[in-house]
Amino acid sequence: MIYLCCYIASSIAFHQLFRFGQQKKTDVLSTAAVNYSVAAALTLAWYLIAGHGEVDRRLVVYGLCNGIVYYVSLPVLLRAYQLAGVGVTVAVLFTSNLSPVIIGFLLWDEPVTNMQWIALVLVPVAIFLVRPRDGGTGGSIKGGVKADILLVLLFVMGSVMMTTHKAASRIVENDSELLYNACVFAAAMAASVGYALYARLRVTKFDCGLGLGIGVANTLNIVFLLLSLGVMSTAIVFTTAGAVVISLNLAVSWMLWKEAIDRRQALGIVLAILVVVLTNFGRGPDQFHILTPLPPVEVAEAGPP
Repeated sequence: MIYLCCYIASSIAFHQLFRFGQQKKTDVLSTAAVNYSVAAALTLAWYLIAGHGEVDRRLVVYGLCNGIVYYVSLPVLLRAYQLAGVGVTVAVLFTSNLSPVIIGFLLWDEPVTNMQWIALVLVPVAIFLVRPRDGGTGGSIKGGVKADILLVLLFVMGSVMMTTHKAASRIVENDSELLYNACVFAAAMAASVGYALYARLRVTKFDCGLGLGIGVANTLNIVFLLLSLGVMSTAIVFTTAGAVVISLNLAVSWMLWKEAIDRRQALGIVLAILVVVLTNFGRGPDQFHILTPLPPVEVAEAGPP
């Protein structure tokens, strides 16, 4: 349970630290360059320390491609924070977890349960309901057509990222999931640092400090996810984490940034959480949209923390 709580905390920290940077008028793209550099260094070090076997080139390609998508989706994510709010943005992002299940059905003949088909129907309804009305709901939320477009675009990009995770999970072996994650962050680092140099972005001490914090949160997110999956079922981890991360991000955003939601959006949030629940508790034995967790040898023998 401690691992799961830390996974949830690091997920919330990632989103809220970026929002904090926006509120402080920092250059978030400079912060992103530091974030991905830190995350790439830490995950690569973890991979090298943990030991590794034969490198599957397909896994490297998947990781590098997904890293580019990570970086390209970041401006969309950050702009959605401003126009739709962190809580609503995170809720939409979590509904994209259903996409790999449907792709698995279409490409690899993986079964889809009745609960997952229901979740698929609920996704567009949830996205429609959580969209902020024109003019926003008070505080810093602005709403409007741009917010609607960003939320849909974010769902599509989230679906691409999660589906790539799904494809990688079909070939992952032993500790190679660490290599995959290192490649994801390395590609995102190369793209973000390359743009920072090209645009001659000014990186301040504050940018470095904030980027360091986000990069650590990013890495811990992976660490505690894998540790959680080593001692708990996939359904429990993702259902609990999804519901709690969405709910707490809403609460934190309301307290810190005054991002209020109306009743219609609240219903949409409930449906988004329901999508997460139906997606994961309806998961079949062959359905995985994340990488296979670390072999729980030491973790399993030690028992739940």
